[in-house]
Amino acid sequence: MTPIKLARSITILMSIFIAACRSESPSDPVCRIDSEQADNISANAKCIVRVDDLLLTITREGSEAYEIPGGISKTGESAQCAAHQGTWQATGFNVEVGQYLGTDKDETRFYECKLNTGFGSELSNYPVPKWLTSDTSQIQLVDPFNTTDKSWAQPEQLVFIRDMFNKTH
Repeated sequence: MTPIKLARSITILMSIFIAACRSESPSDPVCRIDSEQADNISANAKCIVRVDDLLLTITREGSEAYEIPGGISKTGESAQCAAHQGTWQATGFNVEVGQYLGTDKDETRFYECKLNTGFGSELSNYPVPKWLTSDTSQIQLVDPFNTTDKSWAQPEQLVFIRDMFNKTH
């Protein structure tokens, strides 16, 4: 690892640990949408967050199954804001919601979401912030092509998730 990558990794890790140690919840961030990708469709939505060649996933208390973070759309809320808000509430990451990738059989919309610059795959597990009110037990990066359907909370969606992952940059 180069000195610059090492310094960046240490800075990110320190920021995550500091945020994870906070007991009070920070204010919810404003919905972040790439202005060139904005739409006004209201639906449940999830974020496909690619970090190098890995996918950001969560696991919930009482389960070891991977899930894609996302949210349920409130009345009048766009699917992109539901994806942003749900990802924030499940991970503490303030992602930027980008291009629409597809819709699954349950009518959940999937979007490509980006983390701030500086995130890399040097870390495969991230601490769960104490202030999260969700039931997230782990935040991790996984290779979706190195998992089986039994590894996922919705096993029938693995092929779809891989397709959505392949559409990201």
